[in-house]
Amino acid sequence: MADPLARLAAVTARYDGTTALDGVNLDLPEGRITAFCGPNGSGKSTALRLMRGLHRAASGEVQVAGRPLLDWSSGDLARAVAMLSQTPEVPPELRVEDLVMLGRFAHRGRFAGPSSADREA
Repeated sequence: MADPLARLAAVTARYDGTTALDGVNLDLPEGRITAFCGPNGSGKSTALRLMRGLHRAASGEVQVAGRPLLDWSSGDLARAVAMLSQTPEVPPELRVEDLVMLGRFAHRGRFAGPSSADREA
């Protein structure tokens, strides 16, 4: 079986001493849509933040595309994984196209606008 797109292996995560995830194992298969469902405070956002490198696991291992998260540079991870949180809310004047284009920011050069490759993606 191929490596999953993302994997949490026996991951524990904490915020200020409070455990948000405790020994969680999760494989997200590539090419599938996966829904995280659960009540508030159940660790859904924490799991996503771990996979995006925005929060560090207290123990266990996080992998993205078969590589340990710690092996990724922040730029390479930003080019491989984009995340849109449900908060803060998007300003009503921002078009969906502009919001999606924000996910291409890590693929552009410094001070460069969107390229034709960005628009195609």
